[in-house]
Amino acid sequence: MPLLFVYILLSEFSTYYNPFAVFFRINFGGVQYEHEMEPVDYYASGWVYTRGSNGIKTWEGDMQGTLPLEGLTMPSTVGPMYYEHYPGTVGFTGIKINSPGGTASYLGSALWVAIGSEPPE
Repeated sequence: MPLLFVYILLSEFSTYYNPFAVFFRINFGGVQYEHEMEPVDYYASGWVYTRGSNGIKTWEGDMQGTLPLEGLTMPSTVGPMYYEHYPGTVGFTGIKINSPGGTASYLGSALWVAIGSEPPE
C-alpha cells in the first residue's frame, strides 16, 4: 500500500521524476506559434524500434508524431507564444528516463505508435 501511494504521488505531482509510465502518451515534435510570426515546426530526434501487428518498424533521425489525435497545446513562459506537440505514441507502459537538457529515453510497450518525418495534417 505505501508503494502505491508513492507512485500516485509521483504521477500526480511530478511526471518528470517518476520513472514508471502506465498508459502514457509520448509526443514527438510539434509546432511553435508566435504572435505575428510564421509557425515553426520542430522535430524530435533519436531512434524508435517497434514490433507489432504491422511487423517491425524503425525510425531514426528527425521525426514527428502523426497520430490522428489533437495535440497538446502549451503556452510559453516567455512572451506571447505557444507550442502544439504532436502525439506519436499512446498507451505506453514501461520505464522512462528523463535527462537534463530535455532528453528522454523510453523502454516498454505501447498500444498505438505513428511517427513520420512530415508534420501531421
